[in-house]
Amino acid sequence: MELVRFWNHLSNVRSYSRKDTLQLPELNFIMEHKDFLKESDVLDLGIGAGRSTLFFAPLAKSYTGSDISENMIEECKTKFSYTKNINLLVEDATDLKNYRDNSIDFVLFSFNGIDNIFPESKRIQCLNEINRVLKSRGLYFFSTHNSLFIEEYYKFHFFRHPRRLYREYLRKRQIIKENGSLENIQEKIKKGPLFFFEGMRIGKEKFLQYFITPNQQMTQLKKIGFEFVCGYSLDGKKLGVSEIENCKDPWIYYLVRKP
Repeated sequence: MELVRFWNHLSNVRSYSRKDTLQLPELNFIMEHKDFLKESDVLDLGIGAGRSTLFFAPLAKSYTGSDISENMIEECKTKFSYTKNINLLVEDATDLKNYRDNSIDFVLFSFNGIDNIFPESKRIQCLNEINRVLKSRGLYFFSTHNSLFIEEYYKFHFFRHPRRLYREYLRKRQIIKENGSLENIQEKIKKGPLFFFEGMRIGKEKFLQYFITPNQQMTQLKKIGFEFVCGYSLDGKKLGVSEIENCKDPWIYYLVRKP
């Protein structure tokens, strides 16, 4: 798999190993749910080199962190060899066969990790698996790219420096070449979620990210069987249904519950 090779590349492992801070929604979640985490069996999906592990593992009753990349997990094992009650393993988030039904209190899939799952049917499979392993009243916290932000990729930003201006010209030209016009994309957004090319490649292949509007995401979660609790904007503000519908952040954090 190209995606696995990409995340296994040592340059990516080194880059992600240097990430050691929480995003504001994650920080606010921890502050609001410390007591819950202390009593929880936690499953952290797509941990990369352990950015979220650093903060969530010490708070949990038990912690399992997994990633599709073997090299990322090896980096985590070295980094967290001193940490108690922690289990780290290579795992495909679409097949959580290591866990019984109704066995996990809290699942985390941060930093848009779920958006790397392709095709969409596999994303739905992942969500169904998360729902299966969660206990009743268990929580799922994740982030996903926001389709309402896509129009920002089509804006041209002017720079005084000629090289930066030329790079901006090439960036916008590539966005239009690979994704089509903004009008075309807006019509696709109305019809449903889509995979969008932001500019990164895996070898010669385009690295596509999943984008979905807040309304579409909440509908998708409801169909799986989740109850919406709240959302979080990137500045850490808690969002209700009416607020999240109009949020235009690049990505949004969602907190949902299994009934």
